[in-house]
Amino acid sequence: MLVRSRCGGRLRVIALIDDLRVIHRILTHVGLPTDVPEPRPARHPPVVAGATPPPADRVVPLSRHFLTADQQ
Repeated sequence: MLVRSRCGGRLRVIALIDDLRVIHRILTHVGLPTDVPEPRPARHPPVVAGATPPPADRVVPLSRHFLTADQQ
């Protein structure tokens, strides 16, 4: 069930637009970008205080590409 964020009222889907030309026209009409954004790398899972760390054989080391300057 979809819920409105402001009042908590119920929402329902009344249409699904899957024609790319129509989607492009609607986005252009309302002034929104129509280009597809570049994919971004996934974030590392958050660290939760008091959580048990995963076993060492299940830990995947971070790539240097995703480390910040102070972590390298």
